[in-house]
Amino acid sequence: MNIQAISNLESALAFVENFPKPGINFIDILPILADPKLLAICINEMAKAVVDLEFDAIVALESRGFFFGLPLAMKLEKNQAAISNLESVLAFVKDFPKPGINFVDFLPILADPKLFAICINEMEKIVLDLEFDTIVALESRGFFFGLPLAMRLEKQFVPMRKKGKLPGEVVRESFEKEYGPDEFEIQKNALTSTNRVLIIDDLIATGGTLIAAQNLVKKTGATFVKSLCFIELVYLDPRSKLPNPEDLLTLIKIEENN
Repeated sequence: MNIQAISNLESALAFVENFPKPGINFIDILPILADPKLLAICINEMAKAVVDLEFDAIVALESRGFFFGLPLAMKLEKNQAAISNLESVLAFVKDFPKPGINFVDFLPILADPKLFAICINEMEKIVLDLEFDTIVALESRGFFFGLPLAMRLEKQFVPMRKKGKLPGEVVRESFEKEYGPDEFEIQKNALTSTNRVLIIDDLIATGGTLIAAQNLVKKTGATFVKSLCFIELVYLDPRSKLPNPEDLLTLIKIEENN
């Protein structure tokens, strides 16, 4: 164990009293996520802590566990499978989470670190020529892609979360999605006018979530550059709802409603 590295991690933590309710002292790990070098130290030290254990899978708990579980699984290459095509392993679940919605399940990709590495590599290629310094990922499935990309590209990482999950002062944006009304928040000082932001989410369906995310980034004074999604449901025509369709970048395009 690198004592100095652990000390650096501890010194970056913030402690917030009486959040999310009186009597609870909240430990804020976001300063570590915002620094790709510090996050890499964190994952390296966590890998050292479990390197001698015999296990073949990592189960991460929603949603802050996602920040550590997936990068650690990629580093340790747990739960490997011989799968060559990203799109072929997607699962389609009808009438979930409510009737009339067909859910795209990409968890089989996350279960295979080699396949997931291909996914991150391809998403990286899409944005290599863009000028940005910060990745904002959307709760919670956007975290799966945003944090590994931020580490790979050495960009600042900022999570955009649902109402009531971030300590301190926040900026918020309300919006409507397929399942009903919702609200995003971001810490007030997480972004400034100097930041150039790439927004990342897992999937775009009707476009409402991404529009809200773009609006919230702009509220902070930061510059919105592009949005990158792993999956685009082309059959729902989400680009027609966006202020600028060219601002959307996607890796997998699903043309038909499976």
